[in-house]
Amino acid sequence: MWGNKNYMLDHLSEFAEKNPNVILELKSKSDNIDYFLNHSIPKNMILTWTLNTPTVIKKEEHRTAALERRLNAARAMADRDILIGFHFHPMIYYNNWEQDYNLLFQTVKDRRNCHDLLRDVDIFKKGYQTDTEPGFSYKSSPDAADRD
Repeated sequence: MWGNKNYMLDHLSEFAEKNPNVILELKSKSDNIDYFLNHSIPKNMILTWTLNTPTVIKKEEHRTAALERRLNAARAMADRDILIGFHFHPMIYYNNWEQDYNLLFQTVKDRRNCHDLLRDVDIFKKGYQTDTEPGFSYKSSPDAADRD
């Protein structure tokens, strides 16, 4: 997924480098991080993965990386101080879905720094604003705080 076909990743990285006021998010279900292991990544580029339960990945997300492989790829990027993130969607209802999603959330929590996880919960649930890098602010929509 994150291959550099037609130099797309080169162009996106160059764009991010030239536009430090922009946060560029690349989202994937892949574990192909070769490009990012071999190139310098601008600080305003964030790599994110869509995560789902192993059941959903096996039955619905054909030709994508398994959960463990996605998490290992994310860990490798985080270890290089590259900003990472996760998306949990779509959430699909099926027998034992609650148990499976709870296990998924616990798995992610166990692999991440607890402070980072709590910050992410604040950002997405409360419309919380925090600075993780000088000049970077992550904000949800203006009315997010009204939804609590």
